[in-house]
Amino acid sequence: MPIIKIYPSKRPVRGILQYITRGDTVPEELIRTNGCDILDAEQEFSDIARYYNKPTGVGNRTYYHMIVSYNTTYEKISPEEVRDMVKDLCQRTKIDCYQWYLAVHTDRPDHMHAHVVINNVSYRGDRKQHVKAGKSFQSTGKLRHELMEKGNVICKEHGYEHSLVNTKSKAQERLTRAELALAAKGEISWKDKLRNQIEYAKEQASSSSEFIWLMKDNFGVTVQEHKNAYRYIPEFFTRKNAASPKPCHERRLGGDYTKETIVNYIERKAKHYDNYKKEKSLVRGDLAKADERTVSRTYEQDDSRER
Repeated sequence: MPIIKIYPSKRPVRGILQYITRGDTVPEELIRTNGCDILDAEQEFSDIARYYNKPTGVGNRTYYHMIVSYNTTYEKISPEEVRDMVKDLCQRTKIDCYQWYLAVHTDRPDHMHAHVVINNVSYRGDRKQHVKAGKSFQSTGKLRHELMEKGNVICKEHGYEHSLVNTKSKAQERLTRAELALAAKGEISWKDKLRNQIEYAKEQASSSSEFIWLMKDNFGVTVQEHKNAYRYIPEFFTRKNAASPKPCHERRLGGDYTKETIVNYIERKAKHYDNYKKEKSLVRGDLAKADERTVSRTYEQDDSRER
């Protein structure tokens, strides 16, 4: 089943919408909404709250941020299917009584995930879901259990039984309060910057030693190996500022950034490249032989004409 997390927020909706759409860089086909327009969701969230006389000022709950993550290491799930599965999940639960804005992030193919921003105030009622129009959203243990169960059912309906995530795994990515605060303001945390640096280095590297060298040469990050794990140490850091980069063990970044995952990825990529070179060499050899046969036939034809 997917990992599902829900975080309440009292911050303005604008910041979180900018974050989940990556500043409008997420393609429109990977965005879905309910009860609001893609271009005017912030205003329409606020309109519903005011219509039902809910406070919208500073210090009042404004939205809930739901993150739905899929483990796509063993089965490749397309971004479009992630979009459809998360959309189904929202429509089959009380979330559909609230305005919501869904966007899929594809920056980590092995950890495909979607963000859903849910308005704090329902815009319609549903007896089966025990929701009245104008009711404030509540994230309870019962709801999270329901979401996990229905998420599991939807995964199976789409044929992805091998992509179920172990929710007890300590290697899964976690979002701290500081990261959530930055996300709400549309800013990138130092952990996300580090993840992006790792993604770049592993794409460029042809070996684990080159990966370590690229991290140091390009970003000033020293990669230490200890007990078969990576620890990332920035060139300059301070522990006094929560927003500044700090030494970070791989387990704090998520399962996609462990030494084992990175080394396996680089080795698979190198193997595929070697196979590609062999195939290309064979094709070139076949073309060369074909050219030789063509030249030979041309000489034979010219020789016969001279005779």
